[in-house]
Amino acid sequence: MKIAVYTIALNEEKFVERWYNSVKDADYLLIADTGSTDRTVEIAKSLGINVFNISIKPWRFDTARNVALALLPDEIDLCISMDMDEVISENWRLELEKTTGNQITYVFRNYKDFVNNRIHARHGFMWKFLMHEGLVPDRTEMIDEFCPGIEVTHIPDIEKSRSQYTQLLIDALNENPDIGRYYRYITEQLVDEKKFEEAEEYYLKLLKIPNLPNEDSAKVYKILSEIIPEKTGEYLLLCLQTAPHRREPYYYIANWYAEHERWKECLDWCNQALKVKKITVDVFKDNNAWGEPMIELYNRAKEKANKK
Repeated sequence: MKIAVYTIALNEEKFVERWYNSVKDADYLLIADTGSTDRTVEIAKSLGINVFNISIKPWRFDTARNVALALLPDEIDLCISMDMDEVISENWRLELEKTTGNQITYVFRNYKDFVNNRIHARHGFMWKFLMHEGLVPDRTEMIDEFCPGIEVTHIPDIEKSRSQYTQLLIDALNENPDIGRYYRYITEQLVDEKKFEEAEEYYLKLLKIPNLPNEDSAKVYKILSEIIPEKTGEYLLLCLQTAPHRREPYYYIANWYAEHERWKECLDWCNQALKVKKITVDVFKDNNAWGEPMIELYNRAKEKANKK
């Protein structure tokens, strides 16, 4: 089995050597450089990495990755797409050689862990979507296989500005108006930039997507209650209306009353919350509503309410 690791890069000199040491057991390493002005290319070539200069205008992540993929030798069997600020676990090659699928999934460790799918056969796959791009089968049957022995960890440069991504995200959303994840990416970016009113606008658009799961809607209302303080009560009630069978909305409303020292109302909502016994594990689940914070809030509200 011949394995290649490939990436696109722009001014990544601080990561080149770390990336190389992580993936050097591959048969072929490729960097598609998109115009670096630092020492990225110089360092990469000194390490024996195959470097190609590419120009993508207007910029699209999917086009750039497809160009990089096309530059790989035909005889490669499996490819690993890894950004330069990522590293792969030791012995990854031995684990990968045990697999037989044409798309291999693995644990990706970031600020939150999830299963990623950027290991794929050399032929039969292509990249799609302007930003937050993903692999899709190209006239081939996908044989998906999870490899428990491989982990990829993202160690980003926290000093690097990502504000330039906002317009790309908006353009990606305009291309895919019914894909909910793009609304989430934009709102997260806008919240990071403290542009809360703009974030609210996109969250409300997200809520109008057909067939959006109730738990997703409830989570959106909870986030809106946090970023738009003057509408906290309004959004928490909408959260409750969306998920009245869940403990979380009652807990959030009880907390809101506690913040305003309205302890009788807080106690009433705590009692409502505690009546909900069924835990649902999904994106809306909040451990605080099911653990010590819930009990502590209830006891405090009971004590304060009884003193009045």
